[in-house]
Amino acid sequence: MSVIDDGDRALRAFKTDTFDVALIDLGLPGRPGDQVAEEIARRDPSVVRVLVTEWYLQEDDSLLKPFDLHIQKPLSSASQVRNIIAEAMALRTTRQKTLPEPVPGD
Repeated sequence: MSVIDDGDRALRAFKTDTFDVALIDLGLPGRPGDQVAEEIARRDPSVVRVLVTEWYLQEDDSLLKPFDLHIQKPLSSASQVRNIIAEAMALRTTRQKTLPEPVPGD
C-alpha cells in the first residue's frame, strides 16, 4: 500500500499491474483527483478508482465520472470501508477477466 498526497506524484509513482484499487481524494495538490482517476483508467482500466471525499456531489456531477465507487467522508465506520474495498476487489477481478491489457510503458 502506498500513500501519496499529491496528484502529480501519484501519477509518477503509478505503474500498471501494480495496484488493484486506488483511493483518491478530489482535493489533491498538484493535480485534482478526477484527473488522476482519468489517467489511471487510461493506463490500466482494471484498477478500481474509489473517490474518498467530504465534498457533497450530486449523482450527475461530472467529477464523479472517472470513479467507480464513492466513500463519503467523514467515514461512518470501519465496516463501511471494508465493504467498499470488498466491492472494489470484486470489480477488479471481473475487470481482469474482461478488459484488454494495460497500456505498455506506463
